[in-house]
Parts: sequence; C-alpha cells; structure tokens
Amino acid sequence: MEGVINYLDIAAVKETLTMVSSVASGSILAMTCLTLGSEDEKAKRKNSDHGSRADFERVLKKLGEPHRWFLPTGTHEEFFGAMGFEVLECLDIPAMCKKFCPESMAVSVKEYTKTFSETGRGYTLVLLRVK
Repeated sequence: MEGVINYLDIAAVKETLTMVSSVASGSILAMTCLTLGSEDEKAKRKNSDHGSRADFERVLKKLGEPHRWFLPTGTHEEFFGAMGFEVLECLDIPAMCKKFCPESMAVSVKEYTKTFSETGRGYTLVLLRVK
C-alpha cells in the first residue's frame, strides 16, 4: 500500500483495509501514512517558515497529486482496530530512522524530521496484524 493510500479518499481507504483484513487471520501488513498534528502542535508552527498544511496541499494539488487522507496523530489503534487490525508497531520519522538508518544519515534525518514537524505533517510506518 506504500505510495497509494494517501491519494485515496477515506471511504476507499476504509474499504480497502476492510477487504485486506477479511482475507486471512494473522496476516501482517506494513504501510505508511501521513499524519496531522494536534491543535497545540499547529499553534506552535503558526509562524514557521516552512509554510502551512494548506500551502502544502495547494502545491500537491497543482502537481496533480493532492493527498486526500491523513490520519490524526495518536488515532492509529482506534482507526485500524475498527477495520479488524491489531497495531503491532507505529514508528514516526525519528523512530524509523533510529531503527533502520545508518549513523551517516543522522544530519539528513534531523533536517527531514524538522521540516515535517514544522509543517504539521508526520509520516508514520504502521505494522498491522489481521485479528
């Protein structure tokens, strides 16, 4: 589902995940999703030089690739659980990098993480198991 799910509307996301979860109990699915921060996080970023979520969305729309679905931060268990999944692991960018990236990438990862956090978007790797 990598690279596709963010371009689907919420109904298509739920339909697809419900179908996947109905296939085989115990199956594992790894996917990434974009997340949005809380209202407090948004307020902290108001004066950020990285632009707003609305700016980000306008750019993607002009490119013909608008993101249609974001998962609110901290709602993974509830969202995926409703479609028959158990969340095994959720890794944000720093956690993904700590787990999978070599030390030599530390500076690039730090800048990438800062850009995401200042624009109100997150990127999460989710490991799910069908109940």
